[in-house]
Amino acid sequence: MWFTAPALASDLAEDAPEVRLEAWSAVVEGKPVVGLTWKIEPGWHLYWENPGDSGLATSAHAEVPSGWVLGDVRWVGPDRMVDSAGLVSYGWSDLTHAMWVVESSVPGRVSFASKWLACRDRCVPGESHATLPWKRDPRRRLAAAVADRFPVPSSAWAGARWEGSTLFLPGAERVEWFPSVGLELLSTVTSEKTSDGIALTVVREPGATGVGVVKVFSMREPQWLTVEAR
Repeated sequence: MWFTAPALASDLAEDAPEVRLEAWSAVVEGKPVVGLTWKIEPGWHLYWENPGDSGLATSAHAEVPSGWVLGDVRWVGPDRMVDSAGLVSYGWSDLTHAMWVVESSVPGRVSFASKWLACRDRCVPGESHATLPWKRDPRRRLAAAVADRFPVPSSAWAGARWEGSTLFLPGAERVEWFPSVGLELLSTVTSEKTSDGIALTVVREPGATGVGVVKVFSMREPQWLTVEAR
């Protein structure tokens, strides 16, 4: 992904925002997980796996002891950000989270590393690290305020149904589409208001891969859904 955000700041300490990385463990849908939280200095933002028109994707890497097996990393749903030049980016302000399902484990210590680009009126690259001691599977459930930000299959939306390449979302008032890497230039996405919600049509060109995320606004808190182009 090319970089078209504001110019990189110098390496002076006063230019660097505070981005704290915290490791945690919890239970999600009955499965143990390990995760990370990025606490971002107010006024700054980080970027999703597809940063959009500008920025660089935030990375997350877990180094685990022998005997461990982790699932793929999962990120919370992104927000849409528009800068003064009209560039549209995808990412997060204040907080973001990622997690991995623990398929198997032994007592030990997990080490995490993340590379990120934080932007405000300028952009600063950085790297954060965290560790997590592990003795046994956690029993604490992940807080709902965090768990609810992770995208779920579109079938989780009450009354959702597919008709061809169109996904109908009853009760939705508006939506925002976030294409995954590889899908942004090879898909056509349109949405329109219906009598009872929103109709989202996603058509994928031949050769396109990936799953998009749609942020759904309604009378409730926003919800992020994963959507495969058809």
